[in-house]
Amino acid sequence: MCASKYQSENEWLEVPIFIHGVTPEMKPTSHQGEYRNLLKAVNTGLKERGKPKLSKPIRIEWGRKYRGSKGMDQYLSQVERILNTGVKESMGLGNYSGILGVYKPFRELLFFGVADLMYYVSSDGKEALRRHVFRSIANQIITLAQKSNRLSLTFFTHSAGSLIAHDLLYYLFGKKYKPGELAESKVKDIMKYARRKSKEDTTATAATCPSFLHIWLPNFTALDPGSLADQ
Repeated sequence: MCASKYQSENEWLEVPIFIHGVTPEMKPTSHQGEYRNLLKAVNTGLKERGKPKLSKPIRIEWGRKYRGSKGMDQYLSQVERILNTGVKESMGLGNYSGILGVYKPFRELLFFGVADLMYYVSSDGKEALRRHVFRSIANQIITLAQKSNRLSLTFFTHSAGSLIAHDLLYYLFGKKYKPGELAESKVKDIMKYARRKSKEDTTATAATCPSFLHIWLPNFTALDPGSLADQ
């Protein structure tokens, strides 16, 4: 790719990545408004400090159906509602809710909140979610890489979103390959480079919930979303 297609050599493209956590609501809705408000607040703070604002974000939605959704995880909230309805009918409303309805919020938290997390730690759920989220992030990074060969990624994650981001970054910076493994893949070279650079100029800060993580990935242009999604 010609250097002329990139931004200035010393310019970094600041890319925010948002990944939400579990959704305890019976019918979860879009997180785009929350992402937009958080990005606006961050950019306001950066402007006050004379720092460059973050670019167009990568906004991840998972666990529910939405316009353009493709992954198997899109059926998660629907299945949770079906299971909850079945249990309620089987137990009877009185037993389900308990005296004065004290059991109802706890049962619903179990079916609509904890179930999201249990889905991710299951083998099928982890595979489906990783395939959806990792592929989506990789594809959008590749598109952004057409504008700059120096990308600065900032992760804003919450709850299970932190686990998803951790697994992605563990693959990027922690996976060790056996001799000959992925020898012909473009992913191997970029991952080796990223691991080396992480020791030189990666900065990271994280909180338990929510989490914030900032990494620098120079020349992040050869990422293969297919291989990444299979991790």
